[in-house]
Amino acid sequence: MTLEEAWTIQSRLAELEFPTVFSSSIFFALFKRWFSGELNADGRFNFEQYIAHPWYIRPTLYNRWSLNSWLIRMVGGSVPGDEGLKYYPQGYIVTELGPENLRGKG
Repeated sequence: MTLEEAWTIQSRLAELEFPTVFSSSIFFALFKRWFSGELNADGRFNFEQYIAHPWYIRPTLYNRWSLNSWLIRMVGGSVPGDEGLKYYPQGYIVTELGPENLRGKG
């Protein structure tokens, strides 16, 4: 979906008789960036956001100290970099995704 198509959808939703919060939340849900589209310095992809565990998330200053990371800490969750290489902060290659015993075989 291009940005122009997204704006068209957003403007059509705004014309409907829905509350503005509903149409705006749909728009932002469509463009929430979950993974990076480009390779990092190691030649791997990274996820940009997470819900429960920080799999494949770089431990950047923002990812470790943002408001979201403080909330995750308060409920007992992990933030990127807390447990070393457990959640593969260096990123992923598609053939390495999956269970540990099948890693590198796909």
